[in-house]
Amino acid sequence: MTFDWHRFVPASARSAAGLVDGAPPCLSGRLLVRHAGAIDAPVVEMTARRAAHIMGFLRACRQADAVAVIAVDADVREQRPGAGAQAVQGILTAAVAALYTGPLVLVARAWQPRGGVDDDSILTLVGEGVARDLAAGFGAIGLPAAVMTNAALLERALRSADELDIGIELEVGDADASLLLASVDDASLPVSAVRGAGPLDEVGTATRVTDLADLKGLDGVDPGGLRVNLDSLIAACTAVGNDGSTVADDGTAAVGDDELVEGKVWLAVGRALRALKASGSASRLAAALLEAP
Repeated sequence: MTFDWHRFVPASARSAAGLVDGAPPCLSGRLLVRHAGAIDAPVVEMTARRAAHIMGFLRACRQADAVAVIAVDADVREQRPGAGAQAVQGILTAAVAALYTGPLVLVARAWQPRGGVDDDSILTLVGEGVARDLAAGFGAIGLPAAVMTNAALLERALRSADELDIGIELEVGDADASLLLASVDDASLPVSAVRGAGPLDEVGTATRVTDLADLKGLDGVDPGGLRVNLDSLIAACTAVGNDGSTVADDGTAAVGDDELVEGKVWLAVGRALRALKASGSASRLAAALLEAP
C-alpha cells in the first residue's frame, strides 16, 4: 500500500510544492521530532549546493527508504528577493528528476547577526525571516543562538511558527550556549532541533544535529534523536571532477560529468545509510503517523 505523505504537509508548504509537478511532500521538522522514537534511527541531511548532489542524495534515500533533510544556507536565501523560494523549487525539481517521492524536510539555516542587535530588532528580524521562509515552503527554520540568549525572548520569537506547526531549530555555532539550552529544556520550549550542541549539552526532546565525523563523541545518544549531516562525505565525492580538475573553494563549481557526480554521491550516501542503520526509517514514520490519533 502506498502511503499518502501529502496529507501531512503543513499548509504553509502546499502552495510552494504545487509549483513543481510531482514534487515530493515537504514535511514539518516538528513532525520528525514528535515521532523520533518510532523512527528509531538517525535521519540524514545535506546542504543544497548543486542538482547532482541533491539527486544522488535523494536516490540513496529512496533506495534505503530513509527520511531525507535538505538545508539551504541563509546566504543563498538572502541573495535577492525570492531567492529562498527559487532554492526550494530547484530542490523539488531535482527530487522529481531523482524519482524521489518520500518524506522530505527542507530547512532554512539560521542567519548570522552582523553587529549589535537589540531585543526589538531581533523580534523584527525573526518575524520577517520566518514569514519569508514559510512562504518559500520551508518546513523548519533556524535561529542563531548568538542573539537568542534570553529564553523569554526566544519563546516570543517561537510563538507564531509554533502555531503553524513548523520546526524551529536553534543553531549554537561557536558560542557557549549550555545555559540557554538548559533554560530551553527547563521551559519545554518548542525547539525541534539543536545544531552544534556539545555532547554534554541539554537538548531535551529536540533532535541533535551533528556532522558525520562527530558521531563518535555521541556514543550512547538515542539514535532516534539524531540528524547526521553528510556534507563532508558529499564534498569528498566531488573533490575531483571527471577531467581531473578540482572544485572551487566554495564547493559549488565542481568540474566534470553530472551523472558521474550523482552516482558517486548515491553510492557514498547509500553506504552511510547502511552504517547508520537508517534504512526503513520512512516506513516506520509512516506507521507511526497511521497510529497517531
